[in-house]
Amino acid sequence: IVTQQGDVPRIIADRDSLRSAFTNLLINSVEAIDGASGKIEISLSAEDANRARIAIIDTGKGIAPEDIAKIFEPYYSTKDTGTGLGLAIVKKAIDDHGGSISVSSKQNSGTTFTIILPAKAADGGTAEG
Repeated sequence: IVTQQGDVPRIIADRDSLRSAFTNLLINSVEAIDGASGKIEISLSAEDANRARIAIIDTGKGIAPEDIAKIFEPYYSTKDTGTGLGLAIVKKAIDDHGGSISVSSKQNSGTTFTIILPAKAADGGTAEG
């Protein structure tokens, strides 16, 4: 499910970098619901006039509280076959765009990754707020 709430500020970004970031997050969500009757939602909204908010919400197995603080660290993985690079790549891509990423999760209820990205002014610079 993809929803958009109101007008969302446009961003200018490296398409491939953000595609990789969002692909990693969506793969994690699909793996978290593990074929169950879970749902994944992508929500687009304005954080404010100069920042876009993208939330990826799943109803999967969630992340253990003791793992939350480590999930963006390179080579940290809770998966048997994981490299531990997926979320590190996501964080770097978001950081490189001047944005932020946060996560909230409850075991057996799901996880929400929230990304805030700055809008870009017509001259290519970051819009000021």
